[in-house]
Parts: sequence; C-alpha cells; structure tokens
Amino acid sequence: MGLRKLARQRWSCVAKSVEERFTVAPKHAASSKGRVRVEIARDREWERQYAEARALLLAGKPAVFPAGTYWLRRFAGVSVAGQAP
Repeated sequence: MGLRKLARQRWSCVAKSVEERFTVAPKHAASSKGRVRVEIARDREWERQYAEARALLLAGKPAVFPAGTYWLRRFAGVSVAGQAP
C-alpha cells in the first residue's frame, strides 16, 4: 500500500482478510534431530542452573547465575558465571 492509498483509507476500516496469529514458533532448528536434542538438553541444563541460583537468591544466600543472565547482572547486580569458550 502506498502513501496515497493509505491517505485515502478511512480511519475506521479494518482488514477483511484473516491472518493466523500467535502460532507456535520453533525455538530450535538444526540439520538433524540429534542436534536439536543437544540444544534442548543444553537449554534445560541452563534453566535448571538458573532455577537453583534463583532459589538461593530468594533465600538470601549468595548465588551465581549461569552465563547469559544479562538483565539481573546489569540491573540487579547478581554474580554471573563466566562464558564457556
């Protein structure tokens, strides 16, 4: 749609076509199922480490979050493990 057509469009008009929205987007993509399983296992391990660190933090104990925990490191000042090479 160009600017002229957009300018002629009524403000109260809605789209007549229906587009599928909020579909499931794949989180992992790889050339083989084995690689996808490795990625899923890596993510589950990260989530487990994060949950353990969060539980320690909420209990008032010192916690080290896994690498990749940006927001808490930046804005809450928590300790984050170093990135693996």
